[in-house]
Amino acid sequence: MKNGSMRKVFQVIAASTAMLALGGTMNTAEAVPVCLTVPEHTQIASLVQQFYEASTTGDIDFMEGIISTSPDALFLGTAPGEVFTGHTAIVQWWEEMFVFLDGLGYPNDGGLPIETTGGLLQLKQEGHVAWVADDPTFAFLGGDVPTRLSLVFRKESGQWKIVQGHWSVGLPNEELPLLPSD
Repeated sequence: MKNGSMRKVFQVIAASTAMLALGGTMNTAEAVPVCLTVPEHTQIASLVQQFYEASTTGDIDFMEGIISTSPDALFLGTAPGEVFTGHTAIVQWWEEMFVFLDGLGYPNDGGLPIETTGGLLQLKQEGHVAWVADDPTFAFLGGDVPTRLSLVFRKESGQWKIVQGHWSVGLPNEELPLLPSD
């Protein structure tokens, strides 16, 4: 098989795996696609799953490769002040988090397990830009914490890269400090 054909076969396998990982189903007829190209949204969904896996395993190399090298790349963490701009700062944040969690006894080089809830809430794509919203759970050693995540991808040199990310830990409306405390 020529390299181009082999690459397409691997893309089909990756797309099928991503669809199944996102809660999809596949019958035998679907297993042999007529067209060997992978839709953009399937590639992006697969990258989100790989992003979760990299967080779970402490894979800083993947994080470095998936983050845009644009100086405008931005990541917002869950804590006040967690605003990271540029590839180097974002990757350093991930690396420091993995080192910190490793020091607390997290396995997999300080990987923070991220568990999905069964499928992305939203995945949209227009041209060379795509955005994702999801509600994964952080599986901390002391308990699970539901989160919300939004990612913006941009296609750069033929590869989808995260140009913006935002994690949040939501509070129920009943816990918002709407009135002054006594």
